[in-house]
Amino acid sequence: MNPLKRLTVSVLVLVCLVACLISCKRIAPSKPVEQSTVPVSGSASPAPCSIPFSGNLVNDTVGVLNDDSKNKLEQKLAALKGAGKIDFAVVTLKSTGEQPIADYSLALARCWSIGDQNPDGSGMLMLLAVDDRKWHMQISRSMEKVLSNEEIQNAGSQMTPLLREQNYPEGIDRFVDATIKTIAPRRKFSMGTP
Repeated sequence: MNPLKRLTVSVLVLVCLVACLISCKRIAPSKPVEQSTVPVSGSASPAPCSIPFSGNLVNDTVGVLNDDSKNKLEQKLAALKGAGKIDFAVVTLKSTGEQPIADYSLALARCWSIGDQNPDGSGMLMLLAVDDRKWHMQISRSMEKVLSNEEIQNAGSQMTPLLREQNYPEGIDRFVDATIKTIAPRRKFSMGTP
């Protein structure tokens, strides 16, 4: 086989492999956007799929949200789903154990099929590991076109000082509001003032 044909075949094989990897991965991992310098505690934590999906978009497994803040956040995320056709789940847990938070959030988003019911698969999952003092925002491939890592970091910068004060309800709410404010004009929907 001449060198040109060999190169052409190699390029075609590479293109097929890349296309397969892209199409097989519904929710793409993104870089962790904010992590504390406090190390993972090493305490045992459940595997992502062992956390049952309750059907709610807010899953506060450690009880850092009071009922009122949880209900308001649930209503806001349900309105986002209705107006923007985007699933946005918020999950709190004690620790991801030995697993990196980005890997844990990706596995949880896949396990729960976040966004799969939406026409373009739009989904986001914000995971807060309270004892680890880390958080991560996982977004679907379709949301990568709408929300950059820098914008996620900017929303996180509004949340982080409140998390340090253990004001989880207001911190999470500010993060959600900043995220919705960023994506609403790009996805051409309105929810009024979040």
